[in-house]
Amino acid sequence: MCHEWISAGMGLWLLASAFALAAGDRIDLINCLLIGTILLCVGIWAGVSYGQWHDWIIAGLGVWMIVSGKIIPKTYRIRSINYIVAALVVMVAGSWHCFF
Repeated sequence: MCHEWISAGMGLWLLASAFALAAGDRIDLINCLLIGTILLCVGIWAGVSYGQWHDWIIAGLGVWMIVSGKIIPKTYRIRSINYIVAALVVMVAGSWHCFF
């Protein structure tokens, strides 16, 4: 399905944006790289295999992105906006099977 590849693309975006948007804090950089890597791997895995448990992992990562965005202080406003928008896209993509 398409939503798995959207999740993989968002993982790739998070990996690129960790460096492109001037990471303000080392822990923020590590969090962004870790979530991006997991999203990319799970998104690709979900795209080539069958099962809905992948979607729960992807939706959970979206929730973690929202929570960690409040826990880990962002130095730059653009990083916060990037994180929230990416989290919303990931949560919608991850919960796609729940609604459709």
